[in-house]
Amino acid sequence: MNPDVAKPPLIAPAGLNWALATPLHHGATPFIAGRALASRLLTDAGARTTNVARGPRGEPVWPDGFTGSISHRDDDLLVCVAKTSALISVGCDVERICPWEPEAAAIAFTPVELIWLNQQPTAERDRRATLLFGQKEAALKCLSPLLGRIVDFRQLSVSVDIATLRWSATCALSGARPVGVSMLDEVRAVSLAWITAG
Repeated sequence: MNPDVAKPPLIAPAGLNWALATPLHHGATPFIAGRALASRLLTDAGARTTNVARGPRGEPVWPDGFTGSISHRDDDLLVCVAKTSALISVGCDVERICPWEPEAAAIAFTPVELIWLNQQPTAERDRRATLLFGQKEAALKCLSPLLGRIVDFRQLSVSVDIATLRWSATCALSGARPVGVSMLDEVRAVSLAWITAG
């Protein structure tokens, strides 16, 4: 593994291969770097074909028998892949901690999530809003391929245990419930989501 590819302390389910690359290689576009890291993770997972094609909306199209997700923000790149025999779908997201304006929060979060955020310590509110947003992004990436459409942020509700950073999501359009785990530091929020087969 390259020295710039790390595995922060996230406990993911067996069969979910993932890596966080930070920073991106100089000169590599996020698209190329994401596909290259995805190819490497597919090889590690035993895929015979490691080409990740591009779908009509720019989404990754994974080899048969595999699912995956790619996320990038600034110089951070996060990729996860799994065999569909173990995990039906996966999603990931990496976000840089940033200030949250009430107007943006009202678009991204449900009323229940906004209440939860307003109950958080003022000093932690931006970090936890960024965390919650990243969890929603990971869950949406997990659900969208199954639903065949993009899901609106407010159609998805996330419940998080802030002590363990484990979470689950409920979608108004589907009975499928992604679950996930996150990592939160002073700079970024990293989230992985999955739906278990069976």
